[in-house]
Amino acid sequence: LLLRCPPLGPWSPGTHVMDLGTGTGLVGLALSAAGARATLTDLPHITPLARANAAANAPHGAGHVLAPRVLEYAWGDPVGALLAQAGGRPDVITASDVLYDAAMRPPLLAALRALCAPHTLTFIAYRKRRAEEERFAAEAEAAGFAVAQVPPHMLAPEYQDGTYVVLRLAVRDAADVEMCVAGDNDGVSYQQQGQAAAEGCDGDVSGEEELEQEDVEHRPCAQQ
Repeated sequence: LLLRCPPLGPWSPGTHVMDLGTGTGLVGLALSAAGARATLTDLPHITPLARANAAANAPHGAGHVLAPRVLEYAWGDPVGALLAQAGGRPDVITASDVLYDAAMRPPLLAALRALCAPHTLTFIAYRKRRAEEERFAAEAEAAGFAVAQVPPHMLAPEYQDGTYVVLRLAVRDAADVEMCVAGDNDGVSYQQQGQAAAEGCDGDVSGEEELEQEDVEHRPCAQQ
């Protein structure tokens, strides 16, 4: 989905993607290969695998591809050191199959609140296993995010049977999110971008209708 229809325009080193709970690093590596500046994060006992995969698949000097950074981070921990090593707040956050443990959802939401700039878009994908996972959307709304489900027809055909869900989160109360540290993203106005991102997911338009409209706008891409 993100390779076919980049949410912020063509992937480039100017777009910072952060993958939480990266595991093998597949999502971050794919977006890095597409041109994004990628940061892959996970717990210390998992990052060696992601780091090895990053070295094998996106070595330094491989054309236009920037080797992704692989960093240790536990959800809910302070983000200052992580952001300093990553080079600033991400424009896009991704996370896959991270909702199955109910006890980890509050730390995940705390991490998202701390990491997001007002314009940041977060995409969380999961496979339906139990009803607990379905509660995350409401929990994210309560944490200050506007949440929309990506319509199934926008997913790859093998993921359109209703078993898989992709949620898009945008900061709703952008004014309450800390502004980026000096120097992040060359002084881009996060406040203005954040308002635009939040307005795209406000309560006046249902998430599916809003994403359906995006599908129309990106129709050539979606049909590929």
